[in-house]
Amino acid sequence: MTTPDKPPEPKNPESDEPETKPPIKITPEPETKPPINVTPEAETAPRHTVQMDEQRLRRRMIPMLLKKVAASPFDEVVDSQPAEAKPITEKPEPKKAASSSFLILPSRTLWVVNFDGLGAGAPQGIAFASEIVLGIASGSDSPADFNLKPYGATDKGVSRRHAMLRPTNDKLYLIDLKSTNGCSVNGKAIKPEEPTEVKHNDLIGLGALTFTLRVMASPQDVAEAAEEESGTGGMVM
Repeated sequence: MTTPDKPPEPKNPESDEPETKPPIKITPEPETKPPINVTPEAETAPRHTVQMDEQRLRRRMIPMLLKKVAASPFDEVVDSQPAEAKPITEKPEPKKAASSSFLILPSRTLWVVNFDGLGAGAPQGIAFASEIVLGIASGSDSPADFNLKPYGATDKGVSRRHAMLRPTNDKLYLIDLKSTNGCSVNGKAIKPEEPTEVKHNDLIGLGALTFTLRVMASPQDVAEAAEEESGTGGMVM
């Protein structure tokens, strides 16, 4: 006898279903908030700048110069440049009081300038109103109003009468007095005996000697300071 085939066993429906995995929980990253920019409070005091410092220096210096000039004859030169060695005499001259740190040249309407870069011992300011000759002094009859010899001018080719500064009411001019080694302004040679305007922060060259011209006060600045001082009755601070 033939054995009948066994009927297929019923399938378990649960076994055919795909295995379900537990859902993956994604933890959201914490929200990053942009940093809060805190605006600093406005400063109550103004910041110091080079321009403010220069203006403050002028306001302190000009009245002092006015008093100094008023107390000195106009044809007197208060010299703060290094003096040359003098021969020893039998009777030593009495010691003079320490001179001002400003070189006061004959003046009625003041320009105040500084030759920045000359080196140690240079005057902090030079006050003048008439033409002044820059060069090398050699004795009492020297043609130079401002002696550049203490700043190495001889070795740098500066002549005895090298150049002239000519002031007007609102401008300054540099004139080459037919010097041997010439003059330059900001690296450019100027023609002999031809006035060339020079301004604040210009680089002046006399031969190989160079310095920066700083205009500390013009006649207008001096006049305004004198007016303000006369109105306040004291030194402008």
